[in-house]
Amino acid sequence: MAPPPASQTPQRDKPGAVPGAKTGTAGIKGRILADTNTAIRRARVSLLTSNPLDSHMTTTDLDGRYEFTELPAGQYRVTASKGIFVPLEYGQQKPFDRGKPVDLADGQVVEKIDITLPRGGVVSGTLLDDVGDAAAGVRMTAMRQQFSDGKRRLVSIGHPVETNDVGQYRLYGLPSGTYFIGAMPSAANPLIPMLTTPSGAPTYYPGTLNEMEAQRVTVRPGQDKILSDFTLVPARLVKISGTATNAAGAPVQMVMLMATAQVSSGNAMPGMNTATVRPDGTFQLSNVPPGEYAIMAMSMNIGTGEQEITAQPLTVAGEDITDFVLSTTKGFRATGQILFDQPPPPATLLPSSLTLMAAPATQFSISGGMARGTIHDDWTFEVKGLAGPRQFQVAQGLPAGWMVQSVFYGQTDITDKPLEVKEDIDGVVITLTKRPARISGGVVDDSGKPVTEYSVVIFPDDTALGPPASTRYLRALRPGEGGKFSAERLPAAAYLVVAIPSLESGDENDPELLEQLRPLATRAILSWGDAKELSLKLEKFDRR
Repeated sequence: MAPPPASQTPQRDKPGAVPGAKTGTAGIKGRILADTNTAIRRARVSLLTSNPLDSHMTTTDLDGRYEFTELPAGQYRVTASKGIFVPLEYGQQKPFDRGKPVDLADGQVVEKIDITLPRGGVVSGTLLDDVGDAAAGVRMTAMRQQFSDGKRRLVSIGHPVETNDVGQYRLYGLPSGTYFIGAMPSAANPLIPMLTTPSGAPTYYPGTLNEMEAQRVTVRPGQDKILSDFTLVPARLVKISGTATNAAGAPVQMVMLMATAQVSSGNAMPGMNTATVRPDGTFQLSNVPPGEYAIMAMSMNIGTGEQEITAQPLTVAGEDITDFVLSTTKGFRATGQILFDQPPPPATLLPSSLTLMAAPATQFSISGGMARGTIHDDWTFEVKGLAGPRQFQVAQGLPAGWMVQSVFYGQTDITDKPLEVKEDIDGVVITLTKRPARISGGVVDDSGKPVTEYSVVIFPDDTALGPPASTRYLRALRPGEGGKFSAERLPAAAYLVVAIPSLESGDENDPELLEQLRPLATRAILSWGDAKELSLKLEKFDRR
């Protein structure tokens, strides 16, 4: 029998599988279609799990078909994207909602995991410099407000682009919604005379440095929207110079400058400046706009792997800064032990299989980068190079069904809050458990009929355990294919559980939203190892 034509042969996942990904006997098949019901050829399809090492990627064939084979049993998310279309996850009803997970058993092949991608909206226009000429080579991005780190922040959406030679930009593939448009000149861009007047800080449409004064731009499905011209706001850029040495007096490798907004939140308009340190220890950072920053110096001993760091806050007000002194230290050491709530640990769980991290309290924290610990055969551990607020985490290697039960320093519970490291510390105790709690169930409407399209929010009754202090007790879920929801690996606590029609991704981190959901929720008290099955009623909820 002759092989089928190429247009009928789905792409396989082998070329896009992550090296070392687990294999099995299950599979997923489907099609990627446009909202006109036509096939999208060569669309990118990604298969995601809780472990990035088990992710896969493939592309669709000429009929829009794809197939993932030899998958281990587990829960997966399927996403699809291509160019001008809005990227979506399987089961996603709205552009900013969550999708549905796909549960696979050994030997099971799930078919018709189809995703329909709508054509994205477009925002276009022309950007000018402060003298009215075209601003070429400027990074443009569309942003939306999402809740993160305790407040709403601007997050980049879609595909950032650069203005062309006549200052024109075209932001495409945008979901319907409301956006802010931002322009960010690059300090390395030779097309913009950064040492004179154009700003190196982000300018928001229609021409302001103040995020609060930015104008919202509403994009309807598939709309091509043309904005009026706007101008980069002038600001004097300065130079920062000084010396940066390590504890031995030798020059460090690098100095970094990060805007405070980026240090704390991963702002949509990235702003990091780096400088190489000269052999005499001097450095210079150029083209720095006014603002609040953290300036960092880092030094790495290639032979021992030891890292030295230092960080200081810095305010730039429009004048050059000279003779700034940075001196790194080796940081401090933390020692402790890993225990098990039901000893002994299984023979298959080895200390060398776990990854212990002492993470900065926030992303890009001025206290330095991630610090990886060494776990010894007797389950004692040591972490070096620490400074500032740190959270101790077992980042990788725990078997399925295991989790961190608690982290204590002396009598202080630091499971969900950082420990300020100002000196060497001893006695950090991390307890692991194979008895996490679980909440599962289904949802019905007012007439008692099962509902299959909804979102479930699970959050702690005690607000001190909720965001922004901790997200360990927080879950936002969509149902699986059978219409049921399941939240695994929960710590013991009293929880509130509520089902609502939809929830934008990230909104579960908003304490104000959780307070609005509180009177609608069902209370469930879980001890370690408990599993509660709930039947929830779909609540009619409109956010205030």
